[in-house]
Amino acid sequence: MDFYYHLKTEKGKLYVHCRNSDSDPITPLIKDTFKYYGNYATIKFLRDSGGVITGFDLSTGRVLNLRFEKQQ
Repeated sequence: MDFYYHLKTEKGKLYVHCRNSDSDPITPLIKDTFKYYGNYATIKFLRDSGGVITGFDLSTGRVLNLRFEKQQ
């Protein structure tokens, strides 16, 4: 599967952009976990033992913990 999410900060908020959609802000819930696309999806950032973000898991109504790895 060739699908990418682009994350960026703007004016103190974190935004997600994917394919042909506009950038949408994500809202923090708890540490490393955000709600996205209204309340439809959840993004949970993953970290290595040094605390560096290595990717995230995306969960929606029918999908649970679909993993995306950070690309340089």
